[in-house]
Amino acid sequence: PDKSMEIAKETIKPYKNIHFVCLQHEVNKGLSVARNMGLEHATGEYIMFIDSDDYLFPNCLKLFTEEIIKNPALDMVIGSTINKNKTDIRKRELLENRESIMHGFLTMKYFITVWNKLIRKECITDNNLLFIEGIYLQDQPWLYSLISHISSMLLLPNTTYYYEEAPESASHGTLTPEKAQRYVNSWNTVFEHYLSHRPNSKGFKHNLEADFLLYLQRTHLRAIMLFPYEKKDY
Repeated sequence: PDKSMEIAKETIKPYKNIHFVCLQHEVNKGLSVARNMGLEHATGEYIMFIDSDDYLFPNCLKLFTEEIIKNPALDMVIGSTINKNKTDIRKRELLENRESIMHGFLTMKYFITVWNKLIRKECITDNNLLFIEGIYLQDQPWLYSLISHISSMLLLPNTTYYYEEAPESASHGTLTPEKAQRYVNSWNTVFEHYLSHRPNSKGFKHNLEADFLLYLQRTHLRAIMLFPYEKKDY
C-alpha cells in the first residue's frame, strides 16, 4: 500500500547498464510467493536475496563476485551481517565438504537466513528448492534444504549487509492471537521439516546428530522468546 513498486521503477530508470525485471502481484501474497516467483524468472548464474527493509554495504556484490572469479567452484559466498551493532562472522573460512557445511549451519556460524548470501542458481533450480508458502520463518527450512546440495561455501568477515529490525516488520509489532497462532503453525512446519531430514552422522568427524539436537533446542528457545508474552498468553 506504500507505492513500493512505483518507487522501485523510478529508482532503476537511470541504470541502463543493468537488466531489471519488475514482477508484481495484484495483491500481496507474502514473502515466499514473491521469492518463488523471482526464482522462476531469474536468468543469472547466481541468486542473492535482500529483504525490503535492509541494505547492502558498498562493494558487497563486487567482493562476492571477486571471490567467485578466484574460486569458480564456490557454490555460496556469505558476508558478515551487522545487527544491533554486532556482526556474525569473525574470520574467513572455506568449507569444502558436506559435513563441515552442515556442521557450520547447525552451530550457527552465520545467520540462518537466506539474505546476504550469493548462491549458485543451479544448486537451487536443479533441486527444485521452493519456499514454503503461508508461514513465517520460511528462511530456515529452505536454507537447511539448500546446504545439503552445496559442496563448497566461503564465509567472509567483511561486513556486507545491514539487517534493519523495523518495528512494523512481520517478525515484530503487536502480538495478536491470530499472529501468535500463525507463529505456532510456522514453527510446527519448520520442526517437522527438520525432523524429516535428520543428518546422518555415520563416518563423520563431527557428531552431527548432537549438533542437530542442540540446534533444535536453540531454535525452540528462540521461538519461545520471540515475543514478550504475558503470563496469560503462555
